[in-house]
Formats: sequence, C-alpha cells, structure tokens
Amino acid sequence: MRSWRLATLLVAAFAIAAPSTVHAWGPPDSGPSTTAGPPRLELEDDSVPSAGWFHVGGFTLPTGTVMIRYSNVDRAIQTGLADHGPGRLSFWFRAPGAPGSAITIRMEALNGMGGVIGNLGTIRLTTGNEMLPLPVNSGSGRRMVVHSDAQQVWLVEDDGRVSDTFLMSGRRIRTASGFDQTGLFRVYSKSRSMRYCEGRCGRANHMVRYQRTTRSAVGSHSLPLERGKVVQGVEDLGWPLSHGCSRLEESKALAVYRWASVGTIVVVF
Repeated sequence: MRSWRLATLLVAAFAIAAPSTVHAWGPPDSGPSTTAGPPRLELEDDSVPSAGWFHVGGFTLPTGTVMIRYSNVDRAIQTGLADHGPGRLSFWFRAPGAPGSAITIRMEALNGMGGVIGNLGTIRLTTGNEMLPLPVNSGSGRRMVVHSDAQQVWLVEDDGRVSDTFLMSGRRIRTASGFDQTGLFRVYSKSRSMRYCEGRCGRANHMVRYQRTTRSAVGSHSLPLERGKVVQGVEDLGWPLSHGCSRLEESKALAVYRWASVGTIVVVF
C-alpha cells in the first residue's frame, strides 16, 4: 500500500514537472531573432539539432487554433499533430535524420475540426539522430521512461544507469480514466504478438502493456504489419505515427519485452 501511495505522489509530481523537462535538453533560450518583414518560422536557440529535437517560434497563431500540423515536405508519412492554442508559437518536435542531413518542415495551424486556418510556411533545418539524455525528473529505481514529445524511450536500472535508449513512434491518446496519458504506470501484461483494428487491422510482436484505454491498451511493440506490409520504416521512428502505443524497431521491441516484467514501473511524459 505504501508503494502505491508513493506512486500517486510521483504521478502528481510528473504532471507538474513534465513541461519544463522538455526545455532542459539544450542551452538557455535567448529568444527568437527579430527581423523586418512578415512573420516567418524561426529556430529557437535551445533546440538540439544533433538529436533532431527542435523548438520553433516566430508566429502569433490565430484565434481558433487548436493544433499544429508539422510535416517533412520530402516524405509524406512523416507528419505529426500536436496541441497548441492561439497566441505566440512555441513548439517542440522531434524530426531526426542522418547526422548533418537537411530537412524541410512545413507547419500549419488547425482548428478543432482539423481545418487549416493558418499556413505558417516552411523552415529548413539541419538534423541528426543522437539520443537525448534521461529527463531529470523521471523518478528513481528500475523503470522504463517514455517521452511522447521527444519520441524516445529509456530503460533505467536500479542504480540509475541507463542501460539502453532509442527512438520510438508514439502518439498521445485518452486513457480509460479520460485523462492525458502521462504519469506513472506499471506493466500489467505481455504477449509475444498482438492484433489490433484501428481503422485498419494489423499485428505486431513483443507487446508490453502498461496503460488501459477506453477500448484497448497502450504499450510498446514492434513496427506493425498491415496487409502483410510494415506500416512505417525504421527511418520514420521519431515521428508520432502510432495509434497510441510506442512502436519500436524489432530488436528494441524484443529487448523491452525481455527487460520488463509484470509490475515494472513505466513513467510517461
């Protein structure tokens, strides 16, 4: 009983601390540059391009903005959605690639119906695929840490050592409680394979479940197959392409399956 009281306190702490963690992976923010002329997307100084971890600003978003859509103009599958209200744009996203490679990101402001109400233009970025360090306020002890904005997973041992870390493709959804899927959870089941039907039906390997949703479960698993084809490439890891789970490269999904036991703590940002 005592351990679950502690878990409850930790969940509350993570809910408060998680937003500031996102800003801890780069140098101090000196603010956007100011130039004459119309607004344009600007890369903020606390970005970490070597990890493909970017912070952009430069726009005042129109009234009615509910989401930001960002996409790689050269690879259609690499598209993400994230909550963002009206006002000054301050947006973090992961867009990894081969070290030193260039990527062009298009961004749009969307309303609650998914309609475009603001074309924010494009920004050309130099990217990389280095891993980010473990978030500073991710708890203690043996645990799996999942960061849905940074699209990265860490496996942490009892002594605080990170034994492995890697990119994922995840996405935030509503859990069974109706709250955002952040906080502290525990692995409650595992299976060698799983099937799903979310618009299309598919299957994946090495499922590790740690959150219950209104319809099924959230967990980690391999890149899924639909109609016999892999739905995304390994090169697309780092983009929020899943139905809510953490999609992993096959060997990493197997590593998590072997590493995690029923009861293992999972911290979700």
